[in-house]
Amino acid sequence: AQNALLVSEKRYRSLFEISPVGIVVQNADNVIINVNEAYCNISGYNKDQLIGRKVSNLALSNDELNNIENNTARILSGETLRHEVRNLCSDGTAIYIELTESAIELSDGSMGIMSIANDITERKTAEEALRQQADFQQRLMDAIPIPVFYKDVSGVYQGCNNAFETFMGIKKDDLKGKTVFDVYPAQIAEAYFQTDNLLLRSS
Repeated sequence: AQNALLVSEKRYRSLFEISPVGIVVQNADNVIINVNEAYCNISGYNKDQLIGRKVSNLALSNDELNNIENNTARILSGETLRHEVRNLCSDGTAIYIELTESAIELSDGSMGIMSIANDITERKTAEEALRQQADFQQRLMDAIPIPVFYKDVSGVYQGCNNAFETFMGIKKDDLKGKTVFDVYPAQIAEAYFQTDNLLLRSS
């Protein structure tokens, strides 16, 4: 039994260290008791700088500090959480991390938390860039004084400008997801539908 335990411990440590994603182990008081190299690479800290430190020291806002306390209680009660946080790197920059957290039994028999950390900063940065681009495009369209709208290849409205809202008497959010058959009388809608199909076939 002792040999089996040693083999199991060795296997666990090997998986812990070679994992391509960050792993953080903390006790019930949120004090970090172990981290792997992948998390050190993500955060920029070395193990000595992290072990013995509270995870709250890595948080960027008061809301995240409050979430740590609330989430700890939920995790230790048996719930597995998957959520996103912003953490502070050693160089002072902020990173986005997707965490999967669950309770584990520590070597001394007490309960702790294991957090699987995946750096999603690049993805979040790309999403923010797309959001800003979409916002700019919408502002540009809204500055055009004539009605403008756009649809997908199925003829479903995806958006419009302020002039189209005023012209049609329908809000952007109410228009999105509808077709010409939802906003025009049947005869006019059919004519628009055929024109759209002709345009798509010729493009």
